[in-house]
Amino acid sequence: MKRALRFAYLALFLLALIHILSPRLEAQNRIRNRGDQPRNGACFYLDADYRGDSFCMNAGESRRNLEDRYNDRISSFQVFGRAQVIVYEHENFGGASRSFTGDVSNLRDWNDKITAIQVQSDRIGFNGSGNEPQNGACFYLDADYRGETFCVNSDESQRNLGERYNDRISSIRIFGSAEVTVYEDESFNGSRQTFRQDAPNLRDWNDKITSFQVTGAQYGGRVAGQYGGRQAGQYGGRGSRYAPGNGACFYMDADHRGDSFCLNAGENLRNVEDRFNDRIHRSGSMAEPG
Repeated sequence: MKRALRFAYLALFLLALIHILSPRLEAQNRIRNRGDQPRNGACFYLDADYRGDSFCMNAGESRRNLEDRYNDRISSFQVFGRAQVIVYEHENFGGASRSFTGDVSNLRDWNDKITAIQVQSDRIGFNGSGNEPQNGACFYLDADYRGETFCVNSDESQRNLGERYNDRISSIRIFGSAEVTVYEDESFNGSRQTFRQDAPNLRDWNDKITSFQVTGAQYGGRVAGQYGGRQAGQYGGRGSRYAPGNGACFYMDADHRGDSFCLNAGENLRNVEDRFNDRIHRSGSMAEPG
């Protein structure tokens, strides 16, 4: 009798498990076999668990308004290949937004709230994105180089980021010999900070940037060599093409950070002028290997 009860409970458990898993397995199989599944992109569904009426988008595509058939009706989506999905509450990519990099079987807080969509290449690590500049920077709305993004070349600037990006930047990635100076106010006013290496989380500067300047190997309008030496490179001078073989690099901040300049052995400065006077926190010596 006890053995029969155990078998009965086991049978009930298996039936319940099949009932739970079958819809998802069926949905996964249907997705894999559909002809319009993108190699890199996403498919969107009106119901949870990838069910109901659906459409797919390739990476690089966007929709400003899903219109009556899908507007405020999306409940789940699946991401394929190297893609990320950014959803918006209002048309023309307005209102609240959120980024996703994987499948979402139930949108929960975003269920039936999506009006606009962008499907982008997943730029984590920038492997094969093809959009990064050789010398310049990319700006992201979310930390860890995620969310909506735009890139600019070295020597470009923006006096006002406008409503779409103003006070919304959360991470920056820098390429080549560029450096980025960000400002709290428009037209390059207010508090500022210069970045010479990637910033996956802007922390104190998160959602505070209104204007910026992206420059090459320059500081304060002075080209490298203005002080008789060389400007420190992207990573604080050590190992960069601007670091002297024998000499020293001087930094405004501790730990070899902040604005800097370098001098060769035998060079000297009688006055470092306003930009650096009484502001040097740290120096790093350079020596040729023996």
